[in-house]
Amino acid sequence: MMGSQNVLSVDINVERSETYADDFLRFDLITNCSNDDVIVKSKLVAPEQSKFSWLLPIMEENGRCFVRSRVVRESLEENKLSAYSNPIFIVY
Repeated sequence: MMGSQNVLSVDINVERSETYADDFLRFDLITNCSNDDVIVKSKLVAPEQSKFSWLLPIMEENGRCFVRSRVVRESLEENKLSAYSNPIFIVY
């Protein structure tokens, strides 16, 4: 991208139930803020980790975008969808 860029900070605070206290979780951030295409950025979250942040460059031309999250329990036996958020629409 040319020129100045706006950046969106997405701060994540994972609150686990006892069921998932010892599990690795894959946190997916689903967004169209960085370009017109919907992309998925993923981060594996260790059992002892509860907070992290993402910095997303956002397109200046659009003036709006969305983010939503998906959490998947990662295990050797199976991966299991644990949570899915509604989209959060951002106007800038």
